Amino acid sequence: GGGGGQEGGRGGGGGGGGGGGGKEGGGGGEGGRGFGGGAGGGQEGGGGGGGGKEQSQGAFEQESLDAHNKYRAIHKVAAMKLNKGMNAKAAKWAKYMASLGTLKHAESKERDGNGENIYYSCGMAATGGGVTTEWYKEVCDYDFNSGKSINGKAVGHFTQIVWKTSLELGIGRATKGDCTYVVGRYKPPGNWMGKEPQNVFRGTYDKSFSAGGQGDGGGQGGGAGVRNGEVVK
Repeated sequence: GGGGGQEGGRGGGGGGGGGGGGKEGGGGGEGGRGFGGGAGGGQEGGGGGGGGKEQSQGAFEQESLDAHNKYRAIHKVAAMKLNKGMNAKAAKWAKYMASLGTLKHAESKERDGNGENIYYSCGMAATGGGVTTEWYKEVCDYDFNSGKSINGKAVGHFTQIVWKTSLELGIGRATKGDCTYVVGRYKPPGNWMGKEPQNVFRGTYDKSFSAGGQGDGGGQGGGAGVRNGEVVK
């Protein structure tokens, strides 16, 4: 199967300037499906992963894991563990994306059939927690009753983060110029079409998370562009 979808426009400017960021719909496993078709078009999103000093690789990995598990606890699923081999492969693919200067999902064979979330931001330091939160923000567009997007926007990053059976995480990053490219890998893969009700739970999720203007450009680094592509494997 191939990628697809549309490139979203830049979000609104924010305090502190900086370049735009972006993310693309998460890839499922064999038979899995990334949510959010091309018809969704561009979203105006929040800043791309926080500013400040660049983290060490170890700190980036640990903060990303901690953020994943903070959100997984809200949705009442078990914590993930880091997988060093998956970290290395994720970093290798992030380096490849950086060489291309664009987001691109790995083929299923390249990622050992694992799930995948990808992201980039420019003009600011991308932190492990900030990137994970950008992916998680799609919870604001998710309908826990239907297991689908409320409005056609992408929700596949969110569902992969909190997918019940995905218990191992690989996280890698690479830089090119002032841009950072990030790859998350998930084992076993999530985002199996039709399996959302058995794997994605409301838990103690509070809608006030979304009520605070999470989708507005602003804060660190200005607005984010979102590549909202559907991936069918």
